[in-house]
Amino acid sequence: MIRAGIYVRISRDKLGAELGVERQEADCRALAARKGWTVAEVYADNDVSASSGRRRPAFEQMLTDLDERKIDAVVVYNLDRLLRRVAAFASFHERLIAAGAAFATTEGDDSTTAGGRGVINIKLSIAQMEAERLGERVRREKEQAVERGRWRGGRTGLGYRPAGGTLEIVEEEAAEVRWAVEQIIAGASLNSVVRAWNDRGVGDRSWSATQVKRTLIASRLAALIDGDGTPAQGGWPPIITEDELIAVRAVLLRPGRATGGRPHRWLLSSVARCHCGAPMRIWASGPAYSCRDGHGSRKAEPVDAYVAEAVLARLERGDVADLFAVPADDRTADLRAERDELRARLDAIGDAIADGLDPVQGKRAIEKVQTRLAEVDAAVVAATTPSTLAPFVTRDPRAVWEGLDVKQRRAVVAALVDVTFHPAKPRAADGSYFDADAIKLVWRA
Repeated sequence: MIRAGIYVRISRDKLGAELGVERQEADCRALAARKGWTVAEVYADNDVSASSGRRRPAFEQMLTDLDERKIDAVVVYNLDRLLRRVAAFASFHERLIAAGAAFATTEGDDSTTAGGRGVINIKLSIAQMEAERLGERVRREKEQAVERGRWRGGRTGLGYRPAGGTLEIVEEEAAEVRWAVEQIIAGASLNSVVRAWNDRGVGDRSWSATQVKRTLIASRLAALIDGDGTPAQGGWPPIITEDELIAVRAVLLRPGRATGGRPHRWLLSSVARCHCGAPMRIWASGPAYSCRDGHGSRKAEPVDAYVAEAVLARLERGDVADLFAVPADDRTADLRAERDELRARLDAIGDAIADGLDPVQGKRAIEKVQTRLAEVDAAVVAATTPSTLAPFVTRDPRAVWEGLDVKQRRAVVAALVDVTFHPAKPRAADGSYFDADAIKLVWRA
């Protein structure tokens, strides 16, 4: 008795109905019956291409069963369903020979004779050529889309919807994207944005930190198309500026950056310092502040309230704009022009390599330009990222403060004042021992 394994595959089943797979299986079963073979197993890969390089779990299981002599023959609808490259079929045929197994297709292909193998190789050569031509057409279509500034297809992401070869803004979603970008640039944690989006039901889905990060660093938000070289300008309206995209990427793609972890609960932990020079940490008992040597243990709540009130009083003096530097000459226009020039240079190097420039020299030239491009991007970020104190200039300081999370409030404190804990007076008769004079505030401006 010859045990046959049937392999079926359909690479594009958008409806998920698997009708193509079922048709293939029926014809293969009929062929096995004509040959007197017993079908031992059916291996089905749905929506997986034979030439894409992606894993085909069922195909791999069939090879394993072939090697382990669990099947004695392989039946497929046609060669395209099995493999599309001559070299790949040669490897498969070697495994057939090693297992002493037979091979058959519903189109009559026969691998047991030299003539039959020759016909198979011709068919596979044609299939391989067609697969490569399809890949070339797809790549060229994407290149033309970049050249014309059209949307190349795929997921639009939060803030957009497809509109006849381009994108249009979904304003409600775009407002959430702008808000999130502003929050991240201003120092909010990624996890705080995740929590806010999930609480508000943004996009009618559940968000993870990875998904939010991927959304906020997408080139399409600034109407840019990522090509093989430098970004091209897309033909749809941007949700954020390119400078904002660079700034949010600088934050979210910084090496070693955490997503936020557990949110901060206390204003001065690691912000304030002990009179011995060590940072003040929060301890569970109380909770209370203390340095590593146990100096100056204070209950956290009254100290936080005291420092917060002092900071708000300072911000209410009306000279907030003088507390942070505003460059007299805005260099961002020059920086953007240099950035465009560097990108054009990268494209020119790529063209030169295609025309015969030594690849090693080309790589060195590209690395040099990319190093300078990173420096320019960093300078743009530094010049355009708003100061932590900027929101306090035109709005009521207390209203702004109430809208900040603890991480952002900590940044405001760090920007304004140095807080040092000194030894406190003995405990008062009523049992309290909060001593405001022992909390030294040295204003930075």
